[in-house]
Amino acid sequence: MLAQRSEGSQRASRSSERTSLEDSTTVADTTVGEGGAAPVTGEDIERAMEQFAIQRGDYGEIASAVVTPAPATPQELAAERRVRAATLLAQCGSSSYSNGRIPSSAMTSLSFASGHMLRCDAAAMFEELSAAYAQRFGSSIPMTDSYRSYGQQVSTRAAKPGLAAVPGTSNHGWGLAVDLAAPASSPGSAQYKWLRANAPLFGWDNPSWARPGGSKPEPWHFEYAAGW
Repeated sequence: MLAQRSEGSQRASRSSERTSLEDSTTVADTTVGEGGAAPVTGEDIERAMEQFAIQRGDYGEIASAVVTPAPATPQELAAERRVRAATLLAQCGSSSYSNGRIPSSAMTSLSFASGHMLRCDAAAMFEELSAAYAQRFGSSIPMTDSYRSYGQQVSTRAAKPGLAAVPGTSNHGWGLAVDLAAPASSPGSAQYKWLRANAPLFGWDNPSWARPGGSKPEPWHFEYAAGW
């Protein structure tokens, strides 16, 4: 008897819920229809549910925002270059030769400056520096000199005794120095100022003694710092 009464109570409860739901739907449809608006249809509800699913991205969990990593800083990029330069030097170092007597086979030619060579690591970093310079100014870094053989150092010393280093001691003889042409060699130019600010991030710089106001001003002379 108690079981029958309980079952009857459950049926009455379900019937009440259906009636309440139907009444609620009717009221909602009637309310939306008031004031001239079209009543909500099953098609409207399906469309709304589809839009909601699209916003969820994967029809499941709310799609998470894509996180874009911050770009590397100039210092971080410079650190990466130092590692690559050290690796290159270990692979193709020319330490077994003396100043000005390094064969061309042990040097690296510059792709943008015909006839110019540097030590492999110095060349790689100067290539990248020139590419950045070209992106800024529309052309590669203009050059007049790079590696100098011992004989070339002797000739340069004779022609420019007050400027050229003693033969056998020049950084040009190690393939670690370059001489630039205008406008990169002009202290007041935007190109020279850009190089002063950015070349050190590639291991290159116009040394303090060669800068305007230095002990022997040579704004055209840039050197590569080994192990920078």
